[in-house]
Amino acid sequence: MPANVLVPILPGALPPQYCFTTWQQALVDFANAMKAVLPGLAYYNFGPDKPAPELQAYPWLRTVDGRWYRFDGNWVAPTNYTDLDRRWFPGTLVELQTYDGGDTGSPSDRSGPMWVEDTEQQGRVPVGPGAVPGANPAASIAIGATDDSNGNAGAYQHTLTEAEGAVGVHTHAFGLTNPGNDDAYFSRPGLSTVASYSGYYITGSNGNIIAQQTTADLVTLPSGSGGAGVPTPAAFRTMPPFRGLYLIKPSGRVYYRVP
Repeated sequence: MPANVLVPILPGALPPQYCFTTWQQALVDFANAMKAVLPGLAYYNFGPDKPAPELQAYPWLRTVDGRWYRFDGNWVAPTNYTDLDRRWFPGTLVELQTYDGGDTGSPSDRSGPMWVEDTEQQGRVPVGPGAVPGANPAASIAIGATDDSNGNAGAYQHTLTEAEGAVGVHTHAFGLTNPGNDDAYFSRPGLSTVASYSGYYITGSNGNIIAQQTTADLVTLPSGSGGAGVPTPAAFRTMPPFRGLYLIKPSGRVYYRVP
């Protein structure tokens, strides 16, 4: 077969007493009336409108969307999508029904929505698989995983633990553990020498001093007083700034269809 093949264009016929209103309309009408012929008497339809019934045996290159259609009761073209295809969609779920050639008909191989929401992505931020930069200990994320190799999963908000620096419900202990010794003491106006502090304890939240305690009991301050902290640490949000978009996947529909 030669490298270059001439494709004859047959002129077809226009309606009797044809008249056009604009040159652009004339160009469209002329194109619709033409037929291309391939070597070996192979024909195909070309143009924006459905071919005439007598031409339904030949494929149709629809110029509206650039797809090749064949007729099997409907003019259909394959979608060529796979289960791995995904897209981000900024519209509503109602708009998704008619997106990319979909419609509101009953789902089948050639009707219904072309795409549907991938609900597994709801409330989640996508992260590239692989090693997590700066993680200590080292961590990695597998494709499709919802936590890393150390079992750490993301959360919308987090409450600090004591090990992370949280200051929650707690008490402060004050006092001399060995009454009578001079090596530990608390100050009070009017006491000027180390010896003067011997055997004193501090109690309450106002710095009051009780003299000559005989036991090593430590006096505590209740949580929330004297700078002792809040009863329960408040959770804080960890999610970064975001924008809501639907992640969509193919519905399983096989064909585009010209209504």
